[in-house]
Amino acid sequence: MLFQPRLPELQALANAAARLIAAAGGTPSEIAALTIDDLKLLGVKGVTVDNLPAVIAAIGKTTPDTAVDTVDEIQTVATTAQTAAANALAKISNLAGTDKADANTPSLDDYTAAGVTGGFVINGSSNTKLNVLSASNAGDVNGDGLQDLIIGSSDGTTGGSTYVVFGKTDNTAISIDDITNGTGGFKITGPVSAGVTLGVSVSSAGDLNGDGLSDLIVGTATSTNAARPAGAAYVIYGKAPAQTMWSWVPALWTRA
Repeated sequence: MLFQPRLPELQALANAAARLIAAAGGTPSEIAALTIDDLKLLGVKGVTVDNLPAVIAAIGKTTPDTAVDTVDEIQTVATTAQTAAANALAKISNLAGTDKADANTPSLDDYTAAGVTGGFVINGSSNTKLNVLSASNAGDVNGDGLQDLIIGSSDGTTGGSTYVVFGKTDNTAISIDDITNGTGGFKITGPVSAGVTLGVSVSSAGDLNGDGLSDLIVGTATSTNAARPAGAAYVIYGKAPAQTMWSWVPALWTRA
């Protein structure tokens, strides 16, 4: 009876330890189950809301029979992750307000150290260079309930190109070649005209035509129309997956 009042605390400690062991080298759901309170119960110090994702990610990369055998080893893993997260967050924060790349520009590793997880890579290729001029949230262009991306690129073609990348829930990389071929998105081809670059600015335009799909607005640096030499902006209506792609013709957009 003397120990009965302590039973809930002991049970909470046991549960925290079980979640930690499951998280070490475990599945994303097991890793995500860890909380600040769990780590505090186990004696881990310095964990905050800001660095918790980085600490949990670091624990998730360990194995149950090595780096998380003792509280001291857990603390070492957590402290290393906290330091890396603080440095990475400082670098990411310093990027705000600057328009030039330098040695302090954050890398993908910095975002990982800061606890940013998930997402996917969009790869260029030897056939299709991806030189990003602009990028923006595109809204839900294809009506599947996921937010999409729009990327403007001077991809080696004379007139530039714009790519719409459909949102997805997995982390697998995609290729611009796939997008060009209509898998996972579609390509909007610029005019084959010297001095015209499509995609210098891109953005969602909301639902302009009331069909329930997000529409796009894409800017060019100049225009092929002599009456508008200073540039032009073009609106592209959203489309369901079964519809055809878009391509450029002089002075207007048309279905291919």
